[in-house]
Amino acid sequence: MKRIKSSRKEKKLFYLCVEGECENLYFEHLKKLINQSNSKYLVDFQTKVERSLHSFLSVYRPDCPVFYVWDHESTGIEDESNFEKAFHEILKFRKTYDIQPGYTHLTFELWILLHRGTVPAVGQKNNYLTIINDYYNKEFKNLSHYKQKDNFKQMLDSISLEDVKLAIERGDFIRKQKSERHERPRVYGCYKTYSIDPDLFLHECVKRIMKECKVY
Repeated sequence: MKRIKSSRKEKKLFYLCVEGECENLYFEHLKKLINQSNSKYLVDFQTKVERSLHSFLSVYRPDCPVFYVWDHESTGIEDESNFEKAFHEILKFRKTYDIQPGYTHLTFELWILLHRGTVPAVGQKNNYLTIINDYYNKEFKNLSHYKQKDNFKQMLDSISLEDVKLAIERGDFIRKQKSERHERPRVYGCYKTYSIDPDLFLHECVKRIMKECKVY
C-alpha cells in the first residue's frame, strides 16, 4: 500500500476504474466522509471513468490497490459477454496488480439503495426508480433525472459514514443469503457470482478502503 505523507495524517491512495460519473461522484463523497472523520489515515483516489480495464491499467503503475467498478445490467448475450471478459481481465492482471472487482448486479443504483435499506430482486434496472424515490424521499421521473449531477450530489449529501457501514453490512447479507439458498454460482477463478439480482462485490471494495483507513 502506497502512503502519501501529510502534515496531519498519512494518506492512503487507491486507483479506481469506474464505469460512469455517478460512481466517480460517490467515491469523492466517500473520500470527504473519511477525511472529515477521526480515521487514522486520510484517503485519496485516482479515478478515471473508463470501461476498459486494460486501457486504465496501461497508464497506472502497480503500486496501489486497484478497484474495477462496473455494472452487470442483465443476462443478455452482450452483457454476459462483457461480464465474463471483465473477470478474465481481472484474473489476468491480478498477477501484476493488487486488483479487486467491484461489480453490482444489476447496476450501481443497488449500492446507493443499500445505504438506506434492503433491496429485493427487481429484474430490470428501471425498477430501481420506485425504490430510490421511496428510500430518498424523491420524485425523480426516470433514472436519467436521478443521475443528473445536482440531483445525485444532493442525494449523496444525505449519506453519512454510518450509512456506508450499513450498506457494507447489507452487501454482506446479500452474499450470505446467496450461499444459504444454495443458488448456483458462476465461478471465475476465486470469484463466485450469481445471475439472479441482487448481487455485488462493490461492498468488499468499500469495506477494504474503510478498514485500511481504520474507520471500519
